[in-house]
Amino acid sequence: MKRRGLKSIILVMTICIPCFLMSINTYLGSNSTKIYIEIEDTLNLKISANFDATEINDLPGSLNNWSWAKSQGICTGTGTQLDPYVIDGHIFHPTPAWDCLRIFNSRKYFTITNCEFRYAPDVFSGIYIVNVTNGRIINNEFHHNRFGIYVVSMNDSLISENNFYLNRGDGTFFYDCHGNTITNNNLSSNIFQGMWMEYSSNNILSGNFAYNNNYSGISLYECDYLTVTDNMLNFNNFSGLTINDNTFATIENNEIKENINEGLYFYRNLDSSVTGNSIHGNGLVGISAGWINGSLISRNNVYLNLVDGIFITNSHGNLITDNNLSSNIFQGMWMEYSSNNILSGNLAHNNNHSGIHLYECDYSTVTDNTLNFNNFSGLTINYNTFATIENNEIKENINEGLYFYRNLDSSVTGNSIHGNGLVGISAGWINESLIARNNVYLNLVDGIFITNSHGNLITDNNLSLNGYQGMWMEYSSNNIISGNLAHNNNYSGIHLYECDYSTVTDNTLNFNGYSGLRIWSNIFTSIDNNEMKENIREGMYFRSNLNCTIIKNNIKNNVWDGIFARFSNGTIITENFFINNGISGIRFDLDCKLNKIYLNCFNNSVNAMDYGINNQWDNGIKGNFWADYSGVDSDSNGIGDTPYNITISYGSQDNFPLMTCPLPLIEDVEAIPSFNLFVIVSVIFFSIGIIWIINRKKLSEIHI
Repeated sequence: MKRRGLKSIILVMTICIPCFLMSINTYLGSNSTKIYIEIEDTLNLKISANFDATEINDLPGSLNNWSWAKSQGICTGTGTQLDPYVIDGHIFHPTPAWDCLRIFNSRKYFTITNCEFRYAPDVFSGIYIVNVTNGRIINNEFHHNRFGIYVVSMNDSLISENNFYLNRGDGTFFYDCHGNTITNNNLSSNIFQGMWMEYSSNNILSGNFAYNNNYSGISLYECDYLTVTDNMLNFNNFSGLTINDNTFATIENNEIKENINEGLYFYRNLDSSVTGNSIHGNGLVGISAGWINGSLISRNNVYLNLVDGIFITNSHGNLITDNNLSSNIFQGMWMEYSSNNILSGNLAHNNNHSGIHLYECDYSTVTDNTLNFNNFSGLTINYNTFATIENNEIKENINEGLYFYRNLDSSVTGNSIHGNGLVGISAGWINESLIARNNVYLNLVDGIFITNSHGNLITDNNLSLNGYQGMWMEYSSNNIISGNLAHNNNYSGIHLYECDYSTVTDNTLNFNGYSGLRIWSNIFTSIDNNEMKENIREGMYFRSNLNCTIIKNNIKNNVWDGIFARFSNGTIITENFFINNGISGIRFDLDCKLNKIYLNCFNNSVNAMDYGINNQWDNGIKGNFWADYSGVDSDSNGIGDTPYNITISYGSQDNFPLMTCPLPLIEDVEAIPSFNLFVIVSVIFFSIGIIWIINRKKLSEIHI
């Protein structure tokens, strides 16, 4: 029974279904046009009529004016502000040599809405507008034209919520247009720009979406007093946004990402602002700017671009502030051939080269930036004059903190530079510059490295806890090194090599793993008023120097010698304290000759060693104070009656030993605790090891 019932059902379906399909086919054949229109009404626009190549020209005497258009059913309304002409729900087709719709010479109020403009051939447009005001073009479709809309001299109008796509030229083209608002349009997949605007002013472009265009998303040329805000300009084959030859442009709160070339191409602009934009993932640089003057680039988030975050050339008097310039493949920012710019408050970290790089940028100010974790240097400054580098944090970069080469009359002051993989400040060929009040510590090589530099002042810096020297200077001359604190460095506090006519004064050079001060191959160097104490080797290592002066230094409690001199001649050593040094107060090695030592105070287990030749231990009138001198002063003239024999020497002696120290007592201000030296060195090595591990980990992550 069940099987018979199933056969009956199948038989009925076999007969009924073909009949049903035949009836549907008959209905569709007779009503195909109606169904097509209904589908298009539902899914696209509500189409009320089709028109071919229409022109509305509202010049006096014109036959095809707005009144004519109304009579043809093209529009409704009266053209007033309260009752504008309205073109609603039509499809406009071109002819082989005509635009879909033309509107010329109109001052009437009009609205075009819910229409479709398509397939205009050759050089023709969906809408061609000339000499028009008071227009509103809203929620229309423009596709497969040469230009979606081509506008000349349109003012005080609104273009909003339209779709411009798959046009063979630009989605929209504007020339000599003023006071318009172009907002919330889709400008995508056009063969050239999503939008081109030129020789226009006081227009607002907001909330537009321009993507996948074959050139730029939006391109603006000589468009003064322009506002471009809250647009999304992504995935275009040139730049997301191109702004050229504008004044008083405002570019704000746009998203510009993953364009093939630049995110923002910004050239020859004056008194403009680029603020609060998100610019990332572009194929070249985030912002490429040139010949811009008096402008502001601020609060932009510029990251993950394949070259630089920001590139600026030949630009002057700009303020670049509070930007995030991070994780770009080359620099966070590169600036060249520019002057009088201020770079402040920017965050540039994790870039694959430098955080910020300035090349031939005179009178630049770089202040209050955070430049960390970059794979080359935090900040690179080359070939600048009168640059000011102030109050920046520059830490944990793979190479240098600050790479500072071939600069003149510049200043580096008040920066915190620490934990970098090579040196804190690497400087070369700098002249007449100031390096002052910087906190330079825990760098893996030197705190400061300077080469081939002349006439500089290096003062009041903290150069401590670095892997090698607190400061190394070489092949330089006429520099003043004063008031610096260099302690707990793993090698020397300060090291000068071939630095003639140098002045080293008022520095505190303590607790270093090697020497407090190393002076090597210098002539006419002055070393005065320094404190050198509790260094693991010498207070001062003094080698191959000629005609130098060592005066009024406090050299005490060093594990080896107060001063260890080798191959040095013609030096005057006077008015110094040599107290409680481990091997000797002064040791002259072989080939030290014609040095003069007088008016010093010695109190060491071995006060002096002299293996040199013709060194003079007095000035012919007075010698030195020796705490272990056992002679008497019978005439009470303050000078011992018998010479003081230098303990270990080839017969050297002080012929006029002093009975009392001729120097005022120096208060031993313990600014830095006298920790156990083994503990200090252990801490230094541990800190350096941790920083090295962190940097290697970052490098391995980058390579992965």
